[in-house]
Amino acid sequence: KEKFPDESIRIKFLESFGQKEENENIAELGARIKSAMEAQIWPSWLLNTLAANYWRIIGNAGASMSCYTLALYDAPIQYADLVLTNLGALLYRLGHVDSALRLLQEAVAICDSEPETHFFLANLFAAKGNMTGAIDHYRATLRLEPEYPGGIEQLRIPSCYIKYHQSPPPKQDSGDMSCVRNEERSEMKCGDLHRMERE
Repeated sequence: KEKFPDESIRIKFLESFGQKEENENIAELGARIKSAMEAQIWPSWLLNTLAANYWRIIGNAGASMSCYTLALYDAPIQYADLVLTNLGALLYRLGHVDSALRLLQEAVAICDSEPETHFFLANLFAAKGNMTGAIDHYRATLRLEPEYPGGIEQLRIPSCYIKYHQSPPPKQDSGDMSCVRNEERSEMKCGDLHRMERE
């Protein structure tokens, strides 16, 4: 089977074990998860979520999906959003944007106070072309955490798109363009934002 290693969660995974070193042996942490499962010392939903994240980093999407499914089955409702968000990230990575979007909407319905969940949901809405939904959730991210990394920059993308693609052409007064930064804030025009790569 083809593997799809996901390094994007490695740091958070390591932090969940109190590890700071990026080159920490992931296999050793996988063995610790297995031992904890056998000893049943932590809640099963939490161990299954950790195991799923381990398999995501290793690149075994099937095993990761199975572990997330088990975690979702056992997770108390107040923690289900954590599992849904992680499962949504896996599905998104595998190209299942619609499924990921549904899971993230469900996650936000359970807990709407996590900026990371709103940010990811906003990215999914943008990927689907729902710029209004993207704007709503980027704004929710920034309300919850005003300094969220990339929050303002990402908010500008759908804002500019709506301004220039879904409304009448702007007037010639370029000083009135809300999605253009002035020189003090590093000259960046709306067209530049359309070319920026999004995560």
